[in-house]
Amino acid sequence: GKPRAQKVLDQLERARNRGVAVTADVYPYVASYTTLAILFPTYARPPNNYRAALTQKKQQLLEDLRKRVLARNGPAATRFGTGKLAGRTLEDAAREQGRPFEDLLAELGPNGGSASYGVMDDSVVSAFVLDPHVMFGTDGSASSPHPRGAGTFAQVMRYVSSGDLPLETLIRKASALPAETL
Repeated sequence: GKPRAQKVLDQLERARNRGVAVTADVYPYVASYTTLAILFPTYARPPNNYRAALTQKKQQLLEDLRKRVLARNGPAATRFGTGKLAGRTLEDAAREQGRPFEDLLAELGPNGGSASYGVMDDSVVSAFVLDPHVMFGTDGSASSPHPRGAGTFAQVMRYVSSGDLPLETLIRKASALPAETL
């Protein structure tokens, strides 16, 4: 949690104290959003042939998918953002279909859509948001189903509303600090 974030922030501070021009940015969400391909091992995603991997290494693929999902906080932390399963978690979709979640993923394949992944710790995100040297970023676009594309700055306002971040600091971190950095 927060001690991990503090280690990173301390490392950045030590670098600045040595004269290194180092900066960081954060988007204020605890979920990432990308394609399902992130869950698939290298041998089962482009440019490799997925059908060949599914046929020749099916058991290994299922084991790898299971491990990779569990390492990302499990199937309840994976929520489909596109396709017929949009809005449902991997856990719920697999349960409704009466099969292991890795079987469902194998059927969808690495090009089978996108999902959000609840993989971040709120205390870590908050530590970065509140640090005076860390800027805000969206890492997204308005066309993405992830709210970061249009809601990042509204999201950081919750830190102002809670009294944790002065409005002037938010404005500096969203405007002057990025301008100085660039």
